[in-house]
Amino acid sequence: MKLWSYGDSHAAGHELGTEYSKDLGVDFFKKFGFNNRDHARDTLSLADYKSIIKKSWYKEINNQCSPELSYAGILAKLIGATLESRAKPGSSNSFSMLKMYEDKEQWNSDDIVLFSVVTPLRYIPADNIKSMDHQVHWLPDKAAKIMYKWGPHNICFNLQTHGYMTMSKVMHQNMYTLQTVSDDISVNGFTPKFDIEISFAKYVEENFATDNYRYPGGHLHEDCHVAYANYLHEAIWKN
Repeated sequence: MKLWSYGDSHAAGHELGTEYSKDLGVDFFKKFGFNNRDHARDTLSLADYKSIIKKSWYKEINNQCSPELSYAGILAKLIGATLESRAKPGSSNSFSMLKMYEDKEQWNSDDIVLFSVVTPLRYIPADNIKSMDHQVHWLPDKAAKIMYKWGPHNICFNLQTHGYMTMSKVMHQNMYTLQTVSDDISVNGFTPKFDIEISFAKYVEENFATDNYRYPGGHLHEDCHVAYANYLHEAIWKN
């Protein structure tokens, strides 16, 4: 039995499994004169935080991803399945669906498929289907202005996500949809039902007593993944 995981950096285990797991990068922040992530974010502008801290941090950890330490990887261990991670940092829902189409002939009937639905606002760029997925606010200012004026309305992205969720449910009998962050994807008050009621981000917010659970790049600590994996295990097999 395999557990197939599709999603973005959260499902891919971005920032997990480094030497900084013991302190969420406190030693790294000290190199720049900051006590921790909150201190740096409160002191620097968002642009400076990205250019000074995040850029250096991802170089420091060699942009490490450890999917086996993500909630998908932990869940696979809990159920005795082999993890097949197709998650990719920056991935859009379109990219996840594309990978599912490529993989679906390899799925066995007893496999589990996790579709971690990410922000609807990401898309595969027109110039290269294999390049990093995009969001408008990642673009240069001139290109972003054009997209804001002439690109799809946010409702279009939400409707597209509704379609992806519906399509995914007919692809495999053990397909489970969940959200990584709690983006509002409703249109006129309607939202397709997720199989997992609470998103990863919301679960952590509601069950961890401190806000100090994010790495310099913004991803959640390994302990958060373990807790959410246990929640997924209970939510999926409670009946």
